[in-house]
Amino acid sequence: MKKIVYLLATIFLLASCGGSKKYLDQGDYSTAVYKAVKSLQKNETKEKNILTLKEAYPKANEMDMKLITQLKLEGAPDSWDKIYQLYQNLDARQELVKTVAPLSLNGQEIDFEYKDYQKNIVESKLRAAQYHYSNAKQLMQNDDQASNRKAYESLAKVKSYYATYEDVDALLEEAKQLGTSRVLISIKNSSTYNFDQTYLADLLNFGIGDLNSTWKNFYTNNNSEINFDYDIIVNLTNTNFSEAIRERTEYSDKKQVKDGWEYVLDAKGNVMKDSLGNDIKKEKFKTIECKVIKEIQKKSFSIIASIQYINKLTNQVVGTSRVEAADNFVHESASAQGDMNALTESSLNLIKKKAVAFPTNDEMVNNAKITLRGNIKNSIKNNSNYIN
Repeated sequence: MKKIVYLLATIFLLASCGGSKKYLDQGDYSTAVYKAVKSLQKNETKEKNILTLKEAYPKANEMDMKLITQLKLEGAPDSWDKIYQLYQNLDARQELVKTVAPLSLNGQEIDFEYKDYQKNIVESKLRAAQYHYSNAKQLMQNDDQASNRKAYESLAKVKSYYATYEDVDALLEEAKQLGTSRVLISIKNSSTYNFDQTYLADLLNFGIGDLNSTWKNFYTNNNSEINFDYDIIVNLTNTNFSEAIRERTEYSDKKQVKDGWEYVLDAKGNVMKDSLGNDIKKEKFKTIECKVIKEIQKKSFSIIASIQYINKLTNQVVGTSRVEAADNFVHESASAQGDMNALTESSLNLIKKKAVAFPTNDEMVNNAKITLRGNIKNSIKNNSNYIN
């Protein structure tokens, strides 16, 4: 069953639509076989699909066998993967056809040729594993990261064929170690602000493992037992604190409120009467006003860091990036003069706030730390292409 799945996986997307005859006419015999079998399993258009299967099955096998013969004649040692896959396709195809056989048409049974491909599968699988194992050992003699990474891929292929094969596990670990770039991230302060060492160390406390990938490992501790291939130096270069500023503005809220009543007069100045002879009155309004003195307190801090990516083998800077962070303090408060009843809801909320003390420089530096730390991490992650 696994062999059938192996074959079907290579043609499933192409075979998701259209009939078997369509693929037969296109020369896609493997897909034509698959489509015909699936239709026959559902008893759909039986005669047409039997004819398609009868023609497509030997042609698909013939194509695979011709390619196997060609690959063997060429004798390229790296062709055994393809040969192994082709033998698996042949075996899986005939197992698929067996799910609907025997078949007959017009009272005559249709013959499908079946062969035992197990010896070929075992042999090509072993040859492929041998090639990749030998290729990996040869690559590892080059003693460079690129070769060891290729060796690792070959050894992983061996592992996919055989769970245990000679010393493949030990070689995989060795190739992994030799092919991995190790990167030391450090931080220094070239700015005029006196950052303490705890603060600087905390800027690199961002989950270093998130930066690691298949062939790159990052560190923030300078371990003497590790030979680092790259240095990443985060340099705090510029800090700037603005002056503490108070900005004052004034505005007034006005409102119409009831202020008793008065008689309604006619054009001659006489009090007007209603239909019952009663004096007509109306409400009287007046405008009340309240002045709001608004104060905005402002202070800001910004910091810039440059990041250098250095290849330790060549001692060359292979890339740079730049990050920054800021902390902006803004506080609004207000007082009122006049009739408080004239104030809007927003003004009432504002005058409830009082002026506060400005943050110290140290407080603003600490407030910016989380943002700066995240920006450093993201910059290194986004520029990891500087590390081979």
